[in-house]
Amino acid sequence: YLGCQRTLIPYNYNMIERDIIIKEESEWGHPGNFFFDFLEDIERENLPRQICFLGCGDGRYVIPASFNGFNCVAIDTDSVALSKLAARIKSCGAQAESVIILNQDFLKYEAPDNYPAVFITAAFHYPLNHDYTLGESVQRINGYVRPGGLLLHEYIHFSERNNDPKSYFTSDKLAYFYKSGWVIIENKVEVFEDGPNPMINIPHILHWGTFYAQKL
Repeated sequence: YLGCQRTLIPYNYNMIERDIIIKEESEWGHPGNFFFDFLEDIERENLPRQICFLGCGDGRYVIPASFNGFNCVAIDTDSVALSKLAARIKSCGAQAESVIILNQDFLKYEAPDNYPAVFITAAFHYPLNHDYTLGESVQRINGYVRPGGLLLHEYIHFSERNNDPKSYFTSDKLAYFYKSGWVIIENKVEVFEDGPNPMINIPHILHWGTFYAQKL
């Protein structure tokens, strides 16, 4: 398992394809090298080249995965963002047949299967997801991952959500739900100044969490 042997490796995916992706980039910007490390981890573990993206938005990560030969299941409740994803797939020449787009709430959707890799980024802070405790949310997300599969979860680190103590979101509380049945590869929170984005149009301080684990 990666938790016993993980070493970060340099970005080495097709730079030509990456240039194309940047030209057609998401309104949230292009992915960092860490995401391509994730793709390489999937290959290193000899897992099927398939990723389920929970809260995929306009495809910031879906497009690069598709370009690099991964089959993608892209789930989001935002029909406008999904329309942008479909348009971006067409405009940048990604493999449309390799991307399944689902207009669903990933915390309610009953997936017909689980997946070798699951990626979720910055989805928990949206009000739609405040109806669930952290434990309920984690349980639903974990159900998408098959045994041996990888889960990469990025999140905005909050001390509280919706004034409900059961929904408080911290790295320690997140790790609590992975004490058994998982190997935690990485669990950290970084503080940095982020630039303007579609939600906040000025520079701002961001507490950004990364949780990475493999299901036993």
